Amino acid sequence: MDFYRNSIAERPTLPQNHEDSRSTIALDGRKLWGYVVETGEAMHIQLSIDDWERMGLVEGQRIPVRLPDRADLWLYVQSVTALPPIVWVVMVRRLRVVG
Repeated sequence: MDFYRNSIAERPTLPQNHEDSRSTIALDGRKLWGYVVETGEAMHIQLSIDDWERMGLVEGQRIPVRLPDRADLWLYVQSVTALPPIVWVVMVRRLRVVG
């Protein structure tokens, strides 16, 4: 799978001003446990690699994301960094297109 290309990458560096929480979230209608870090520009989600593989999502895909006590947000999967046994998924409202 494509997201394994980053398997030797270091953990993503997060901005100093962020909110984080560990909770049940829903990605594309599937509930799972995740560690969520929200910044002004993106949502960084840490999941187990097993959960991520079962979901079959890919970079560039737009999916509904639901956090506790909030309405669904439609976000794009911007990048996935695999650090077995976890993955960091970066979700954004808009993808930047190079061209």
